[in-house]
Amino acid sequence: MSEHQNALPSGYQIQEYELLRVLGSGGFAITYLAFDNNTDRGCAIKEYLPRYLATREAGDTVVANSEKDQEEFDWGLERFLAEARTLAKFDDTNIVKVYRSFSANGTGYIVMEYAEGDTFSEYLDRKGKLGETELKKVLIPMLKGLAKVHSTDFLHRDIKPLNIIIRDSDESGVLIDFGSARQAIGAKDQHLTALVSGGYAPIEQYSSRGNQGPWTDIYALGALCYRAMCGEDPYAATDRIKDDPLIPISKKLKGKASPGFLKAIDWTLKVDEQERPQNVAEWIAALEGRPGDEKTVIAASPAESSSKSTSGQATQSKPVGTYAAAAALVLSIGIGAWYFTSDTGTETIDGAEQGSDQNSEQTSVVSLSEDELFIQQARRSNADIATQIQDGTLTVETYEPELVLVNAGSFDMGDIQGGGDSDEAPVRRVDIPQDFYLSKHEISYADYLRFTDATGREMADAMGFGFENKPVINVSWQDADAYGQWLSELTGKTYRLPSEAEWEYAARAGTTTNYPWGNELQLDKANCASCKSDNSESGPGELGSYGANLSGLHDMNGNVWEWVQDCAHDGYVGAPVNGSAWETDPACSRVLRGGAWDSTEFQLRTAFRNWRPANESSSNIGFRLLRE
Repeated sequence: MSEHQNALPSGYQIQEYELLRVLGSGGFAITYLAFDNNTDRGCAIKEYLPRYLATREAGDTVVANSEKDQEEFDWGLERFLAEARTLAKFDDTNIVKVYRSFSANGTGYIVMEYAEGDTFSEYLDRKGKLGETELKKVLIPMLKGLAKVHSTDFLHRDIKPLNIIIRDSDESGVLIDFGSARQAIGAKDQHLTALVSGGYAPIEQYSSRGNQGPWTDIYALGALCYRAMCGEDPYAATDRIKDDPLIPISKKLKGKASPGFLKAIDWTLKVDEQERPQNVAEWIAALEGRPGDEKTVIAASPAESSSKSTSGQATQSKPVGTYAAAAALVLSIGIGAWYFTSDTGTETIDGAEQGSDQNSEQTSVVSLSEDELFIQQARRSNADIATQIQDGTLTVETYEPELVLVNAGSFDMGDIQGGGDSDEAPVRRVDIPQDFYLSKHEISYADYLRFTDATGREMADAMGFGFENKPVINVSWQDADAYGQWLSELTGKTYRLPSEAEWEYAARAGTTTNYPWGNELQLDKANCASCKSDNSESGPGELGSYGANLSGLHDMNGNVWEWVQDCAHDGYVGAPVNGSAWETDPACSRVLRGGAWDSTEFQLRTAFRNWRPANESSSNIGFRLLRE
């Protein structure tokens, strides 16, 4: 077994098991064929050994690569063993049987049955295309086993031909290589790449915020049916979003199988997860052609999602009376299609690989493909603009954000209505002596991408919320300030963050109320946690989704917090009254204004103030710029 990096040697004895040979290895684990000396039977043993976090020292002990990696390794090991405990509860001939798990050699091991047979991929290579009767013989029992798994809120998440064994004894199908723990561990390590199985992974597995549930596994099984009957994999879900090239199997194989059976397969391959069967029982009924199933297939009424993922954001650094419930920063186990980076050097001895994270020709490495597509298109557009600027067709003003003129004036700044925080007082009269321009919208990802491409600064992480027509998030005050300096140098004009006074003056636009529309919260006027009449899941909204204030500015209240120039202070005593920024220390925490998509109605008030260290960023923080 020496040709497999880090593998234990043949003949190695671990507890009552003798390791015979490697069945498969990958970036997450090594799987061995072993012999159980207590029961005199063969078994498969999976050893937790993520290559990115750990290695095997001389001998047999697994050690983390660094102190930081040790924390990640331990976190992953806990989930690896927890998954084993969950799988051990299932007793079904169509689900790989887990006998036990244990810790040794500084890592963990899962002992499971060794199902002798071909992978479904090899089975199809040998048998050719399957007819309806042959496919049902394999499929229906597996579905009934999978339904038991789903009943415990557990998913497979990586169903594909390589992860099904067709037993030599009776040609029954066995689901192996459950991927929940592997995905959870991959999600926690931000240096890892999203990995999905092209053609078998539904669209929700291409995003860390994808809404996964039983319908996710059902899509993969529908794709497997397509492969079995048509002899080819379906197109990747990312290629089917617009102008879907996939020919429905009911059309492709018309007259070669029962119409209801073919329509049931088409049902599973809907790109939108809400249009698919929402549970296995629904799909089995359609496949078996029970009365009323034709109507079910054509006009399914999807159940409400039961496993929505959340994404994290920082809350205020200052104390407030009421906080919005914080979403989890680390994705829950199994939520999101995250794996370890593809192992180009993965080797497999047996085709009937048991429970390893082996890659295949059908596996493709992607990284949030919708966002990558946006970035590629934006970069092509930016390159075209740069060429046109160079030949004189366009000017550098093309790079400027859309601006709104704000005329000079004066206003009362602070908690005018009363009932706010102490740092919003005392209310004082502030003069704004000069007209200025403020960006109509928060700075977008498209705007920010030009800056990062030009300067080499790291691109801000969208946290799965998407890039297209969205405000840039996860930017620190230092990032925002650097963007203003870059745009100033590029255009020869002065761009900067607004002062806190300039920001509130533009936000109030002559009003003295708590919100731009009055003193009481009105639903669907802004993007905040308390603001939606339909209680829909929130996140940074598209630019311009809500109406402008009286200044013509969008999202001054809600969507994302906005950095301003000022240092943080506990109140306005001693603050400038000429509209300038109050800066007392270059290393100070900086003020944030306007509230965000996760804010309460109290935090959404125009007078509300927030602050964070200048080097911190969050999924609810963005900015807009002022031009003098």
